[in-house]
Amino acid sequence: MTKRSLLCECVLITFLLTVFLLSPVHAAERTTNQIAVTYVGFSGSNAGLWASKEQGLFTKNGLDVSVQYLNPTVGIQALIAGNVDLYAGGTVALEAAINGADIVYVGSILDKLLISLFSLPEIKDVSELKGKVIGVSQPGAPTYVGALLVLRRAGLVPDKDVKISYLKGVPETLAALQQKALQAGMINSPLTILARKAGLKELVDLGTLPDRFPLNAFIANKPYVGSHKDPLVRFFKGYVEGVRYARANPKQTIEIMTKYTKMTDPEISAEDYRVYSPFWEIPPFVNEAGIQTALSMSTNPKAGQFKPKDFIDNGIIQQLSNTGFFK
Repeated sequence: MTKRSLLCECVLITFLLTVFLLSPVHAAERTTNQIAVTYVGFSGSNAGLWASKEQGLFTKNGLDVSVQYLNPTVGIQALIAGNVDLYAGGTVALEAAINGADIVYVGSILDKLLISLFSLPEIKDVSELKGKVIGVSQPGAPTYVGALLVLRRAGLVPDKDVKISYLKGVPETLAALQQKALQAGMINSPLTILARKAGLKELVDLGTLPDRFPLNAFIANKPYVGSHKDPLVRFFKGYVEGVRYARANPKQTIEIMTKYTKMTDPEISAEDYRVYSPFWEIPPFVNEAGIQTALSMSTNPKAGQFKPKDFIDNGIIQQLSNTGFFK
Protein backbone atom coordinates (compact mmCIF):
# COMPACT_ATOMS: atom_id res chain seq x y z
CA MET A 1 0.00 0.00 0.00
CA THR A 2 1.39 3.42 -0.95
CA LYS A 3 1.75 6.24 1.53
CA ARG A 4 -0.97 8.15 -0.35
CA SER A 5 -3.49 5.29 -0.22
CA LEU A 6 -2.65 4.64 3.43
CA LEU A 7 -3.25 8.30 4.21
CA CYS A 8 -6.59 8.25 2.36
CA GLU A 9 -7.64 5.13 4.25
CA CYS A 10 -6.71 6.70 7.58
CA VAL A 11 -8.67 9.85 6.74
CA LEU A 12 -11.71 7.74 5.80
CA ILE A 13 -11.50 5.68 9.00
CA THR A 14 -11.14 8.84 11.09
CA PHE A 15 -14.17 10.38 9.35
CA LEU A 16 -16.34 7.31 9.89
CA LEU A 17 -15.33 7.06 13.53
CA THR A 18 -16.14 10.74 13.98
CA VAL A 19 -19.61 10.27 12.53
CA PHE A 20 -20.18 7.18 14.69
CA LEU A 21 -18.79 8.45 17.95
CA LEU A 22 -20.37 11.90 17.85
CA SER A 23 -23.86 10.41 17.82
CA PRO A 24 -25.02 10.58 21.48
CA VAL A 25 -27.20 7.48 21.10
CA HIS A 26 -26.31 5.23 18.17
CA ALA A 27 -29.02 4.39 15.66
CA ALA A 28 -29.41 0.77 16.71
CA GLU A 29 -29.84 1.80 20.36
CA ARG A 30 -32.43 4.58 19.93
CA THR A 31 -36.04 3.94 20.83
CA THR A 32 -38.98 5.31 18.83
CA ASN A 33 -39.28 8.26 21.20
CA GLN A 34 -35.59 9.18 21.00
CA ILE A 35 -34.65 11.61 18.25
CA ALA A 36 -31.09 12.67 17.54
CA VAL A 37 -30.80 16.09 15.89
CA THR A 38 -27.70 17.75 14.50
CA TYR A 39 -27.53 21.46 13.74
CA VAL A 40 -24.76 22.86 11.57
CA GLY A 41 -24.67 26.56 12.43
CA PHE A 42 -24.19 28.74 15.50
CA SER A 43 -26.57 31.51 14.42
CA GLY A 44 -29.88 32.66 15.81
CA SER A 45 -31.63 30.66 13.10
CA ASN A 46 -31.49 27.68 15.47
CA ALA A 47 -32.80 29.52 18.54
CA GLY A 48 -36.21 27.82 18.31
CA LEU A 49 -34.56 24.40 18.41
CA TRP A 50 -32.36 25.37 21.34
CA ALA A 51 -35.28 26.93 23.24
CA SER A 52 -37.36 23.77 22.75
CA LYS A 53 -34.54 21.71 24.22
CA GLU A 54 -33.75 24.06 27.10
CA GLN A 55 -37.38 24.61 28.10
CA GLY A 56 -38.20 20.89 28.12
CA LEU A 57 -40.77 21.22 25.34
CA PHE A 58 -39.68 18.03 23.60
CA THR A 59 -39.92 16.18 26.91
CA LYS A 60 -43.38 17.68 27.41
CA ASN A 61 -44.36 16.02 24.12
CA GLY A 62 -43.05 12.62 25.20
CA LEU A 63 -39.72 12.71 23.42
CA ASP A 64 -36.08 12.35 24.40
CA VAL A 65 -34.36 14.68 21.92
CA SER A 66 -30.59 15.04 21.77
CA VAL A 67 -29.21 18.18 20.11
CA GLN A 68 -25.61 18.44 18.93
CA TYR A 69 -23.45 20.48 16.58
CA LEU A 70 -21.64 18.93 13.63
CA ASN A 71 -20.13 20.77 10.69
CA PRO A 72 -22.31 20.59 7.55
CA THR A 73 -20.32 17.90 5.74
CA VAL A 74 -20.01 15.57 8.74
CA GLY A 75 -23.59 16.30 9.73
CA ILE A 76 -25.11 15.30 6.41
CA GLN A 77 -23.02 12.13 6.34
CA ALA A 78 -24.20 11.31 9.86
CA LEU A 79 -27.80 11.73 8.68
CA ILE A 80 -27.31 9.53 5.62
CA ALA A 81 -25.64 6.89 7.80
CA GLY A 82 -28.59 6.96 10.22
CA ASN A 83 -26.52 8.12 13.18
CA VAL A 84 -28.74 11.19 13.51
CA ASP A 85 -32.43 11.40 12.66
CA LEU A 86 -32.83 15.05 11.74
CA TYR A 87 -30.37 17.47 10.14
CA ALA A 88 -30.96 21.18 10.74
CA GLY A 89 -29.09 22.90 7.96
CA GLY A 90 -29.03 24.40 4.51
CA THR A 91 -28.36 23.43 0.93
CA VAL A 92 -25.58 20.94 1.67
CA ALA A 93 -28.53 18.57 2.16
CA LEU A 94 -30.02 19.54 -1.20
CA GLU A 95 -26.71 18.88 -2.95
CA ALA A 96 -26.54 15.46 -1.28
CA ALA A 97 -30.09 14.70 -2.45
CA ILE A 98 -29.27 15.81 -6.00
CA ASN A 99 -26.38 13.34 -5.89
CA GLY A 100 -28.64 10.47 -4.87
CA ALA A 101 -29.00 10.57 -1.08
CA ASP A 102 -32.43 9.27 -0.04
CA ILE A 103 -33.24 12.33 2.09
CA VAL A 104 -36.07 14.83 2.13
CA TYR A 105 -36.94 18.26 3.54
CA VAL A 106 -39.63 17.77 6.20
CA GLY A 107 -39.87 21.17 7.89
CA SER A 108 -38.68 24.74 7.39
CA ILE A 109 -36.74 26.82 9.90
CA LEU A 110 -35.86 29.86 7.78
CA ASP A 111 -36.97 30.32 4.19
CA LYS A 112 -35.33 33.67 3.46
CA LEU A 113 -31.83 34.77 2.55
CA LEU A 114 -31.01 36.70 5.71
CA ILE A 115 -27.84 38.21 4.31
CA SER A 116 -26.94 41.78 3.46
CA LEU A 117 -24.88 43.26 0.65
CA PHE A 118 -22.38 45.71 2.12
CA SER A 119 -20.16 48.03 0.12
CA LEU A 120 -17.53 50.70 0.56
CA PRO A 121 -19.25 53.90 1.74
CA GLU A 122 -18.74 55.76 -1.54
CA ILE A 123 -20.94 53.25 -3.42
CA LYS A 124 -24.55 54.42 -3.17
CA ASP A 125 -26.40 51.90 -5.32
CA VAL A 126 -26.03 48.34 -6.66
CA SER A 127 -25.81 49.70 -10.20
CA GLU A 128 -22.51 51.36 -9.24
CA LEU A 129 -20.92 47.92 -8.79
CA LYS A 130 -20.49 47.51 -12.55
CA GLY A 131 -16.82 46.82 -13.24
CA LYS A 132 -16.14 46.15 -9.58
CA VAL A 133 -15.63 43.09 -7.34
CA ILE A 134 -18.10 41.49 -4.91
CA GLY A 135 -17.00 38.93 -2.32
CA VAL A 136 -18.84 35.70 -1.42
CA SER A 137 -17.78 32.62 0.52
CA GLN A 138 -17.97 29.85 -2.09
CA PRO A 139 -19.96 28.71 -5.14
CA GLY A 140 -23.46 27.50 -4.22
CA ALA A 141 -23.34 28.97 -0.70
CA PRO A 142 -26.12 31.32 0.48
CA THR A 143 -23.75 34.27 0.05
CA TYR A 144 -23.23 33.25 -3.59
CA VAL A 145 -26.96 32.84 -4.22
CA GLY A 146 -27.63 36.19 -2.56
CA ALA A 147 -25.05 37.94 -4.73
CA LEU A 148 -26.55 36.49 -7.91
CA LEU A 149 -30.08 37.53 -6.90
CA VAL A 150 -29.06 41.09 -6.07
CA LEU A 151 -26.99 41.56 -9.23
CA ARG A 152 -29.64 40.13 -11.52
CA ARG A 153 -32.30 42.33 -9.93
CA ALA A 154 -30.12 45.32 -10.79
CA GLY A 155 -29.68 44.11 -14.39
CA LEU A 156 -26.04 43.19 -13.86
CA VAL A 157 -24.53 39.98 -15.20
CA PRO A 158 -22.40 38.11 -12.61
CA ASP A 159 -18.80 37.53 -13.70
CA LYS A 160 -19.34 39.81 -16.69
CA ASP A 161 -20.48 43.14 -15.31
CA VAL A 162 -19.36 42.36 -11.77
CA LYS A 163 -16.53 40.01 -10.83
CA ILE A 164 -17.36 37.50 -8.09
CA SER A 165 -14.47 36.76 -5.74
CA TYR A 166 -14.58 33.58 -3.65
CA LEU A 167 -13.21 33.84 -0.15
CA LYS A 168 -13.04 31.24 2.61
CA GLY A 169 -15.97 32.65 4.57
CA VAL A 170 -17.88 35.73 5.67
CA PRO A 171 -15.19 36.92 8.15
CA GLU A 172 -12.70 36.92 5.28
CA THR A 173 -15.15 38.90 3.13
CA LEU A 174 -15.52 41.50 5.86
CA ALA A 175 -11.75 41.75 6.29
CA ALA A 176 -11.24 42.17 2.53
CA LEU A 177 -13.84 44.94 2.45
CA GLN A 178 -12.15 46.75 5.31
CA GLN A 179 -8.86 46.49 3.43
CA LYS A 180 -10.59 47.75 0.25
CA ALA A 181 -9.56 44.62 -1.64
CA LEU A 182 -13.25 44.37 -2.62
CA GLN A 183 -15.86 47.00 -3.36
CA ALA A 184 -18.76 44.94 -1.97
CA GLY A 185 -19.44 41.69 -0.15
CA MET A 186 -22.18 39.49 1.27
CA ILE A 187 -22.30 39.64 5.09
CA ASN A 188 -24.63 37.79 7.46
CA SER A 189 -25.51 38.24 11.13
CA PRO A 190 -23.91 38.78 13.55
CA LEU A 191 -21.03 40.15 11.47
CA THR A 192 -23.45 42.73 10.08
CA ILE A 193 -23.02 44.72 13.29
CA LEU A 194 -19.23 44.76 12.78
CA ALA A 195 -19.68 45.84 9.16
CA ARG A 196 -21.80 48.81 10.24
CA LYS A 197 -19.28 49.76 12.93
CA ALA A 198 -16.55 49.68 10.26
CA GLY A 199 -18.44 52.33 8.31
CA LEU A 200 -19.48 50.05 5.46
CA LYS A 201 -22.76 50.77 3.67
CA GLU A 202 -25.62 48.26 3.73
CA LEU A 203 -26.80 48.42 0.12
CA VAL A 204 -29.39 45.62 0.26
CA ASP A 205 -30.96 43.66 3.11
CA LEU A 206 -32.05 40.49 1.30
CA GLY A 207 -34.53 39.72 4.07
CA THR A 208 -36.68 42.51 2.63
CA LEU A 209 -36.82 40.88 -0.82
CA PRO A 210 -39.62 38.47 -1.78
CA ASP A 211 -37.24 35.72 -2.90
CA ARG A 212 -37.45 32.46 -0.94
CA PHE A 213 -34.49 30.22 -0.13
CA PRO A 214 -34.09 27.22 2.26
CA LEU A 215 -31.50 28.88 4.48
CA ASN A 216 -32.19 26.45 7.31
CA ALA A 217 -34.52 23.45 7.41
CA PHE A 218 -35.05 20.02 8.93
CA ILE A 219 -34.05 17.13 6.68
CA ALA A 220 -34.55 13.39 7.31
CA ASN A 221 -34.03 10.06 5.59
CA LYS A 222 -37.16 9.08 3.64
CA PRO A 223 -37.49 5.64 5.31
CA TYR A 224 -37.26 7.29 8.74
CA VAL A 225 -40.10 9.67 7.88
CA GLY A 226 -42.25 6.75 6.78
CA SER A 227 -41.68 4.78 9.96
CA HIS A 228 -41.66 7.61 12.55
CA LYS A 229 -44.65 9.79 11.71
CA ASP A 230 -46.02 10.04 15.25
CA PRO A 231 -42.75 11.02 16.96
CA LEU A 232 -42.04 13.49 14.16
CA VAL A 233 -45.43 15.13 14.66
CA ARG A 234 -44.62 15.43 18.37
CA PHE A 235 -41.15 16.75 17.54
CA PHE A 236 -42.53 19.56 15.41
CA LYS A 237 -45.13 20.34 18.03
CA GLY A 238 -42.34 20.79 20.57
CA TYR A 239 -40.22 22.73 18.09
CA VAL A 240 -42.99 25.21 17.23
CA GLU A 241 -43.74 25.65 20.93
CA GLY A 242 -40.05 26.52 21.28
CA VAL A 243 -40.28 29.13 18.53
CA ARG A 244 -43.33 30.65 20.18
CA TYR A 245 -41.48 30.75 23.50
CA ALA A 246 -38.45 32.35 21.83
CA ARG A 247 -40.54 35.10 20.29
CA ALA A 248 -42.40 35.80 23.53
CA ASN A 249 -39.25 35.79 25.70
CA PRO A 250 -36.41 37.64 23.95
CA LYS A 251 -34.25 38.15 27.06
CA GLN A 252 -34.33 34.49 28.08
CA THR A 253 -33.87 33.36 24.47
CA ILE A 254 -30.80 35.53 23.99
CA GLU A 255 -29.37 33.86 27.10
CA ILE A 256 -30.09 30.44 25.55
CA MET A 257 -28.49 31.54 22.28
CA THR A 258 -25.41 32.70 24.17
CA LYS A 259 -25.10 29.27 25.79
CA TYR A 260 -25.00 27.55 22.39
CA THR A 261 -23.12 30.13 20.30
CA LYS A 262 -20.62 31.01 23.06
CA MET A 263 -20.99 34.66 22.02
CA THR A 264 -20.28 36.64 25.18
CA ASP A 265 -20.93 40.07 23.65
CA PRO A 266 -24.59 40.87 24.44
CA GLU A 267 -24.77 43.32 21.54
CA ILE A 268 -23.88 40.57 19.06
CA SER A 269 -26.39 38.13 20.54
CA ALA A 270 -29.09 40.81 20.43
CA GLU A 271 -28.28 41.48 16.78
CA ASP A 272 -28.58 37.79 15.99
CA TYR A 273 -31.98 37.65 17.70
CA ARG A 274 -33.19 40.82 15.96
CA VAL A 275 -32.25 39.53 12.51
CA TYR A 276 -33.59 35.99 12.74
CA SER A 277 -36.60 36.04 15.08
CA PRO A 278 -39.11 37.62 12.63
CA PHE A 279 -38.41 34.92 10.06
CA TRP A 280 -38.73 31.67 12.03
CA GLU A 281 -41.34 29.78 10.03
CA ILE A 282 -44.74 29.01 11.63
CA PRO A 283 -46.24 26.84 10.30
CA PRO A 284 -42.95 25.34 9.11
CA PHE A 285 -44.04 24.12 5.68
CA VAL A 286 -41.18 23.68 3.21
CA ASN A 287 -41.72 26.12 0.35
CA GLU A 288 -41.32 24.88 -3.23
CA ALA A 289 -40.28 28.34 -4.40
CA GLY A 290 -37.33 28.31 -2.02
CA ILE A 291 -36.14 24.90 -3.18
CA GLN A 292 -36.54 26.06 -6.79
CA THR A 293 -34.34 29.07 -6.10
CA ALA A 294 -31.68 26.78 -4.64
CA LEU A 295 -31.91 24.40 -7.61
CA SER A 296 -31.67 27.23 -10.13
CA MET A 297 -28.59 28.64 -8.40
CA SER A 298 -26.88 25.28 -7.83
CA THR A 299 -23.54 24.72 -9.52
CA ASN A 300 -24.35 20.98 -9.69
CA PRO A 301 -24.93 20.01 -13.35
CA LYS A 302 -27.57 17.48 -12.23
CA ALA A 303 -29.75 20.12 -10.54
CA GLY A 304 -31.75 20.87 -13.68
CA GLN A 305 -33.06 17.30 -13.77
CA PHE A 306 -35.18 17.80 -10.64
CA LYS A 307 -38.25 19.64 -9.43
CA PRO A 308 -38.69 21.00 -5.89
CA LYS A 309 -41.34 18.39 -5.04
CA ASP A 310 -38.68 15.69 -5.52
CA PHE A 311 -37.08 16.86 -2.26
CA ILE A 312 -40.07 17.90 -0.12
CA ASP A 313 -42.36 15.95 2.20
CA ASN A 314 -44.74 18.29 4.03
CA GLY A 315 -46.86 15.40 5.29
CA ILE A 316 -45.80 15.70 8.93
CA ILE A 317 -46.43 19.45 9.06
CA GLN A 318 -49.75 18.99 7.24
CA GLN A 319 -50.82 16.35 9.76
CA LEU A 320 -50.04 18.74 12.61
CA SER A 321 -51.78 21.57 10.78
CA ASN A 322 -54.91 19.47 10.40
CA THR A 323 -55.24 19.39 14.19
CA GLY A 324 -55.49 23.19 14.27
CA PHE A 325 -52.21 23.49 16.17
CA PHE A 326 -50.95 26.46 14.13
CA LYS A 327 -54.09 28.57 14.58
